[in-house]
Amino acid sequence: PTKLEDFQTVVAIGSVQGELAIWESRKQKPFLVVLNFFKQSVTDIAWHPQGTGLIVSCQDGVVTLLQFADIVEQRLGKAIRIDDPDYEGLFRSLYPNQNGFNL
Repeated sequence: PTKLEDFQTVVAIGSVQGELAIWESRKQKPFLVVLNFFKQSVTDIAWHPQGTGLIVSCQDGVVTLLQFADIVEQRLGKAIRIDDPDYEGLFRSLYPNQNGFNL
């Protein structure tokens, strides 16, 4: 992406029903919904450092790595790492009203 309009935020959300949804900020419906995979409530979610998957923990103590195929990067785009030198400027451009947020 070269223009600000080409960027988007991708968010992963877990539920007490053990569901997982991945949302794109430019869409009204989730990109991906995972049902009946986790037996108990999702307690934590973290993006893989390379942006290529999710690490998900559940109330039953199970921790799962969901590794995405190349098709996900083609659909969602390349992840920008938080240690990328351009990250802070891009974040402030996308979310100018986030005063007091430390990167």
